[in-house]
Amino acid sequence: MPLALACRDYGHDVEVACGPPFAGRLPVPTVEGFPDELTLSDAEKYVAGVDLDPGDPFAAPRWMFGEYIGSRTRAALREIWARRKPDLVVYEMTNIGAGAAAQDLGIQAIPFAISRWEGFPAQLFADAKISPEVMIDPLPPTWRGVTSAGSPSRLNTRTVAWSEPNGASPWSHSSGTRPRAYLTMGTVSFGAVDALRQAVHETSAAGFDVLVAVGPGGDTRALDPVPASVRVLKFVDQPNVLAGADVVVHHGGTGTVLGALAAAIPQVVIPQAADQFANAARIDELGLGRSVPAKSPSGAIAAAVADVLADTHAIRRLEEIATEIANTHGPESTCHELEKLVDRSE
Repeated sequence: MPLALACRDYGHDVEVACGPPFAGRLPVPTVEGFPDELTLSDAEKYVAGVDLDPGDPFAAPRWMFGEYIGSRTRAALREIWARRKPDLVVYEMTNIGAGAAAQDLGIQAIPFAISRWEGFPAQLFADAKISPEVMIDPLPPTWRGVTSAGSPSRLNTRTVAWSEPNGASPWSHSSGTRPRAYLTMGTVSFGAVDALRQAVHETSAAGFDVLVAVGPGGDTRALDPVPASVRVLKFVDQPNVLAGADVVVHHGGTGTVLGALAAAIPQVVIPQAADQFANAARIDELGLGRSVPAKSPSGAIAAAVADVLADTHAIRRLEEIATEIANTHGPESTCHELEKLVDRSE
């Protein structure tokens, strides 16, 4: 969204293809580029009925994002773009159907990274026979590490969070004297209610004021009863929340990882699915926080929170990577680079 807004502000016509939950709710025009029945739940049911290769660790996500979601998105966007062809398509890297539809119609298309290229994303592109030359990458170089040979060149952009404006004070329940912990398992929790409940009660018992985001499909009552020091919401203005937090306990989704890194906030990661395990491993590898396996014994989350807050090395590393992010060119510069790429192709 920050990139879309920057392109709009520089005079470009910008549309965002999205699903029904966001159609008409964004500050730029939207088109419904995804069929109504295209939900993660539908995709999970589809993949559950597929005879997957047990030797392929990426088999389930390849079928989900490639065969099921990818094929349907490809057909829907191809129909829209055949009527009105854009000059450039920027698409989230696992939305492979968008890249394939653009390739079908001869439209220049550039993926936007939401994770490291290695592993599943590279396999997804190989399956779709798409070989992007350039990728917009908001991952700071320290986090990204060494990229494999044959991966796209990087158009680095600063990670910038965006949320729907919300005037409410997220920490209005906070005493102002206790440390603050922000907890979330993302917009898709993969049924991680037990892990979230354990995190809520352990951080609260450790003396924190706790703010919990359960996502659009979450039930704010599922964690009841909660102590008075805990506030449970569906959506939060995450950049505003992070600005007031002392520690983040979360699932390891890339958006929350990058938001916490940009704010130099210690994080404890409890991975549930997808690339969250790779992100948790990277947190440990770089010494930026702690990871805690799901279904860990009682006290494990509180211990990890205490450890990371006392880890001066982690705090110093977080400050270094936050500076690295702050010094990266922002969406406005990325917009200008995209203009050059389009001009070069004409």
